[in-house]
Formats: sequence, structure tokens, C-alpha cells
Amino acid sequence: NAEQGTRLDALDETGENHTSRLAALEAEPTVLFGSGTIAYGTVYKSVDISFGKTFKKAPTVVVNQVFDEANLVVRSNKITTTGFTVGVPGAFESEGTRDFSWAAVGQA
Repeated sequence: NAEQGTRLDALDETGENHTSRLAALEAEPTVLFGSGTIAYGTVYKSVDISFGKTFKKAPTVVVNQVFDEANLVVRSNKITTTGFTVGVPGAFESEGTRDFSWAAVGQA
């Protein structure tokens, strides 16, 4: 349902909207891919990921969802030009780790 998603013209914390970010990418897009491992358990867990390259501005980040019980979360204020933090709520009865993939799109 489109009403449940983020509107492309909605402003984020930086005062930009997704439409302006997408238009900026047309000039010089860079897409980086990677993977990481996140711990999970009964409390919130997070892990810092480095892009290995510096973007001019914080890129758009997408992570694949690897849990049925809870979603991996990347908050826009936790994305920088050099990396991001991904977290998972403590929605699990046991503890462990899980591998995930990510993609970052922006101008390098």
C-alpha cells in the first residue's frame, strides 16, 4: 500500500526529500555493495558498517531483511558519508548472529 510507505516528496531530517536525492544521483551515481553480521537476542543489538569509500553526502542505504520476527533498521541519522549503523530489536528468545547484505547509492 503506497500510503504506508515513505512519500518521495516527504522531507527527511536534513530538509531534503527523496525526489531531490534521486535527481542528484543522476549526475554521478555510485553503488556500493557489502555484507555484515549482526548479533540478535532479547535486547536491541546494532553493528557499525563501513563503506570502504567516502561519499560526498550520506547515501541511500538498503539492507536485506534476514529475520521473520523483526526488521533490520537503518535510521537516516545513523548514515554518514563513510558508513552506517544497522540495528535489530530484541524480539528473539535466543541469541545468535545472522549475515545480511547491504547496498549504498550516492555520489562518491
